[in-house]
Amino acid sequence: MDCWEKAFREFYFNTYAALHKYIRKMGVSEIEAEDIAQEAYCKAYGCRDKLRCHPNPTGWLYKTAYYIQRNQSRRMENHTISLELVREADLKSVIRCGYESVEFAILIKEVLSEKDRELIYKYYLEGYKGAEIAMQMGISEENFRVKMSRIRKKMRTGIGK
Repeated sequence: MDCWEKAFREFYFNTYAALHKYIRKMGVSEIEAEDIAQEAYCKAYGCRDKLRCHPNPTGWLYKTAYYIQRNQSRRMENHTISLELVREADLKSVIRCGYESVEFAILIKEVLSEKDRELIYKYYLEGYKGAEIAMQMGISEENFRVKMSRIRKKMRTGIGK
């Protein structure tokens, strides 16, 4: 182990607890805080030449962690889908876009009954075919299509409130 690795290891052990606490105060989960800290230390290790000459390596580390967290938040914001899109889009395409978030679950919980939610989950999320669900329910496939049409209408009107 060379001199830099020893110094870095000491730097890590002396700063990790405080850095982790700082990251948690940004409002992220325990796991996210650990990931952000790990990424910040990886960047620090990769920038060792810069960090050796830096007047405040701990401040550099904190600033790096801050930027990592901010960039992650921005990425998450860019992955959400507005309710306007949900109003205009077919449910299947919305789910394909990755909108399986908590907001969507809360929305359908407010708008749909337990039975309707079960049908939506079976059809769109679990991938059952309409014929399979109709058979499980003891109804015709046409009756199932009508039920799904009514559920989608409830969702459109419920979202539009």
